[in-house]
Amino acid sequence: MIKHKDDVYEWFKHLDATTRIDVMCSIFYSCSPFEIRFFGTCIENLAKKDYHALKDTDLQAVDISSLQDSNINILKVCPQLRSRLIISLCLLKSRPGNPSGVNILSDLLSRVDQHLALYQFDSTFDHRLIEDVRLLLMVAVHHPAFSFNQRQEFINQMENFNRVFSHLFDQPSSKQNCSCQTEETLLPDVR
Repeated sequence: MIKHKDDVYEWFKHLDATTRIDVMCSIFYSCSPFEIRFFGTCIENLAKKDYHALKDTDLQAVDISSLQDSNINILKVCPQLRSRLIISLCLLKSRPGNPSGVNILSDLLSRVDQHLALYQFDSTFDHRLIEDVRLLLMVAVHHPAFSFNQRQEFINQMENFNRVFSHLFDQPSSKQNCSCQTEETLLPDVR
């Protein structure tokens, strides 16, 4: 048993959403199949309490056909649209009834490198933009709805993105909130 379990909880609680998702997925990958099944049951039970509050959001998230425009640049869209992308990706089922949704999200995320090369940087970076894109890529890296090749591409994009912005990740202002960076109007607080 961990001697300093409270320290681990405290450390985890103060991580940004991107790092928490990466840590949890990495822990799950190191568990046995029986442990995974047990955790899945626990998570399913926890998810039931928010089912009714998230039902409308879930239905809206599935309909992402309006995002099919090939000219959408994730680095230049408004925070509300990035929030919608984050929510859509988080609520995407591992076996979606809408495979075109997976393709739309994959196409949008596969162009992050290309848009990053065109992005004009100034002295004041939008930390929320950086955290939102990191979160989108991290969720995509671990999401089972994407193929192995798609996830490999997201890993490469994440590494490039982190390389460009690594100097900002340790600044206190980049970790303002450890909850999912979403607009309250899109994802109501259900606690």
